Amino acid sequence: MEVKTKKTAIKRGHSRRLHLSLEVSLVGEASASGFYIAITRGLAPILLVISGFNIRDILLLSLVSYISTYIFIKIIRFFENYVLTHLKKVLMLTHPSERIVWGLLPFIAFWDRSLVYPVYVFAISLGVINGLLINTIIYNVTDEKTISKLITRRTAASATTNIVGQIVSVGVLAFFVGNYKYETLYVMASSVGLIATFLITSTEFSIPTLRAWRNKNVSSLSVEKVEAETVGLYMIALTAFMAILAPSWAPFIIKVKEAPEYLAASLGLFQMLGSVFSSLYWSRRSFSSFKKVLIPLIIIPLTIPFIPTDFEPVLAFGYAFLGTGASLLASYILARLSSRLTPLDASAKISESTSLAQILGLGIAMIGSFLGYQAIFIISSGFASLAAIIALVLIPEVSLVPRERALIYSRKLYMASSATIGFIEAMSRRAAVLTIKILSLILALFLVAFVFKVLQYLIMITP
Repeated sequence: MEVKTKKTAIKRGHSRRLHLSLEVSLVGEASASGFYIAITRGLAPILLVISGFNIRDILLLSLVSYISTYIFIKIIRFFENYVLTHLKKVLMLTHPSERIVWGLLPFIAFWDRSLVYPVYVFAISLGVINGLLINTIIYNVTDEKTISKLITRRTAASATTNIVGQIVSVGVLAFFVGNYKYETLYVMASSVGLIATFLITSTEFSIPTLRAWRNKNVSSLSVEKVEAETVGLYMIALTAFMAILAPSWAPFIIKVKEAPEYLAASLGLFQMLGSVFSSLYWSRRSFSSFKKVLIPLIIIPLTIPFIPTDFEPVLAFGYAFLGTGASLLASYILARLSSRLTPLDASAKISESTSLAQILGLGIAMIGSFLGYQAIFIISSGFASLAAIIALVLIPEVSLVPRERALIYSRKLYMASSATIGFIEAMSRRAAVLTIKILSLILALFLVAFVFKVLQYLIMITP
């Protein structure tokens, strides 16, 4: 009996060490990725504008990227058990690939603009896929409290190093001239990003297979599933709001307000400051306190064209503080539901909602771009309003109506939409197969064009 007790204690101690090691690696991965993302994705709209893209080009490029991303997510869901079984191997392929592709972007943008499309699409797709895989690890760590703490720590760590990245970006853009400053920044960022790859791929972790989960969870999941779907709708509206605003804000103050590049880049710096303070502030708040962030978010896009240019960074700080809080609300609720969802469900809900929101938001923003930046900001505010309505009426944790009534409303919406969603998904599978074939053909053509350009360049420099 005593021997069994010692063995059990040893196993528990080993398990605690593994969890601690995994948590440290996940926070470290977020720290390294924060710096990398601040430069690569943060400067992408400015880089595209400088290299000759207009706002419609940027919106179209982003739209195509997230259509491809959504297809990739559906493929991962289809092979869910394989992905869960070989999660580490998949990460070892996708995680470093994303960093390398982003590092090539400025070289390609200033060399041949036509090749930006496949590179940018691939980079965005890999980023969302990596987010899905890492969130799958997070949502299968232990209990709700640990998951929530880990999300908060990763958000704070990422935002802190993101600030460093933003400071470096602003400094280089302000004091250096020429295209090489972008190339230097992206190579530096990708190198730091590969540190995150080393941290996450060198750590032990285990994810339950789909079969093991089904054997353990045999009861009905209707309540959790309905609430998860409602949170997904909320995230779609919230992310669409951000998806429209993000690629439009910096180009607007450069093109319309004629602000210098470094001031446009400083928007990202102040947004990261806002995210750091937000993650620390909201980590200790109850669900009901999150109601405060929803209404002010609606106003922010409407004020951008009217405030003085020098005050844009202050507005960016407020936007990030509120937006991070609104996003954390969804993450914390999914953390509570994660134990009752399949191993991939909670993370896939975030990734799918993000991709759908980007497709929806960017598609509508493209239409609005023909009417001008003001129309884009109004559309963005409309999606923030929709997110607020969904949260305050349908999500029990923050709803203004009683919990039971909010659940009834959520169930009715879920039942009304489930048949339509089933039909759309059936049609989407057929469309996805066709789209994959078309994308494969386009990618092959771009690769041929890329090889031709390289050969042409080599011939030109050969004496």
